[in-house]
Amino acid sequence: RLDTWLTDELTTLTIATHSGWDNVKPMPSNDLPVWQEMERLTNVHIEWQVYPVDTYVEVMNVRLAAGKDLPDIWVDNSGKTGAELVEDGIIIDQTELWESCYPYTQAFFQQERYAGYQSFMFQDGHFYGVGNITASTGQTYGLMINQEWLKKLGLEMPTTTEELYNVLVAFRDKDPNGNGEKDEIPMVCEEYTLWVMANYFGLEYGGLAGGYKHTTEGMRAEFVQPAYKEFLTYMNTLYAEKLLDQDYASCTFDKIQEYAANDRCGVVAWWIQAAPTLSGYSPYSGEENNMDVPVFVPVQTLNEDNGGVIYYRLGYGGDNMRITTACKNPELAARWIDFSYCSPESLSLIAYGVEGITYTVNENGEKEFIGDRITWTTKRDEIGGSQQPRAWIQTDEMMDTTYFEWWTEIHDRFTYTMPTVYNLTFTPDERDLMSENAADLDTYVNECRTNFMLGTLSLDQFDEYVDRCYELGLETMLQVYESAWERTFQ
Repeated sequence: RLDTWLTDELTTLTIATHSGWDNVKPMPSNDLPVWQEMERLTNVHIEWQVYPVDTYVEVMNVRLAAGKDLPDIWVDNSGKTGAELVEDGIIIDQTELWESCYPYTQAFFQQERYAGYQSFMFQDGHFYGVGNITASTGQTYGLMINQEWLKKLGLEMPTTTEELYNVLVAFRDKDPNGNGEKDEIPMVCEEYTLWVMANYFGLEYGGLAGGYKHTTEGMRAEFVQPAYKEFLTYMNTLYAEKLLDQDYASCTFDKIQEYAANDRCGVVAWWIQAAPTLSGYSPYSGEENNMDVPVFVPVQTLNEDNGGVIYYRLGYGGDNMRITTACKNPELAARWIDFSYCSPESLSLIAYGVEGITYTVNENGEKEFIGDRITWTTKRDEIGGSQQPRAWIQTDEMMDTTYFEWWTEIHDRFTYTMPTVYNLTFTPDERDLMSENAADLDTYVNECRTNFMLGTLSLDQFDEYVDRCYELGLETMLQVYESAWERTFQ
């Protein structure tokens, strides 16, 4: 018997989950060594019920509505609050299980770095389960620049949006890839990552900031501020002067990697932890997939002296692990969730994999990779390590095993800021108000943002745009956000 066993007799629990957001990594399965090791550690056998991520919510809604043959544990990304799911008779309220069944989770959130997250688990004093936590500052949107192109053209790393503009012009006009053709694309992105540029104009809008900001005067919408017009003007200039990929709206990360491999792009707006990957694709990295050579490097905050920021991705939510009303042993289910979520053994499996397969332990008790970094990371993912489609925690230790020394050194120089509005939970009444107002407002804001940037809508019409936002319910949205903010932070 291991000290980590949760039950003396091998016991089966069923878990319904999705296939995962990364189609390269394997779906959860008892064929994977990580989950075999988890069973050895806990003496709990998991019966996996896995559905494709694209149809998961729809499939589970049908199962939940029928109320029959429910799993013991449900990985929930329905967007509903715990209170609503309890009222619907789908999950149990775990408040009474918190003290007795979640020792690892309690201990984890007593650490200073993670202490602020525990409050997100409790809604109106009730505990309904645990959700994803992204605690690493590296997991955020930002700009990465091809420093080999900078060197070739004798340019410095930009620190302002004006300097970035000048760099992009040079990338467009001075043939940095040296092939004698005008095939360089100064800046590429996936559309949803492009709006991080708004944060360089002192806004809480792009990337990890959702467009609402709490100030000493109360809540405000960033997408109707004068600074937002400045941001749109800047983006309109980049697009009009072909400094931005003209096909940005349909660009994918696969395409971005192709641009990097063919030495065609200078700046990439995406998740900055991809810098080693993009560097590995670049011909300047030497041997194929050599991520040890820094080619694309994260750009420090632009316009920092004038309010520009890069935001932490400190998030809670997503794949919440809930216990359904069909579970016959909720105490064991809670203890398994607690162990798999943040026990030292589980966090080690996520960060390092399984001893003897992905790492060894030296005479000093230190873990050492088997193979080089790239081989080891691939193997760890293949056996079920890294993120799984369940509630998970990204710890600094996990991120340190993934990244390279040069990336970490650059990343540690960044100045990060926390958005004033994030991870708010809303009451059912507030959610009703949001559903009545948010859809049309969001659609209008997104359409106008694109049209302003493309020049199909004149920025002279910005005041009319602001008025229309209020007509579509912006004032109500501000009141809802203010109410949720006061309940969460005051």
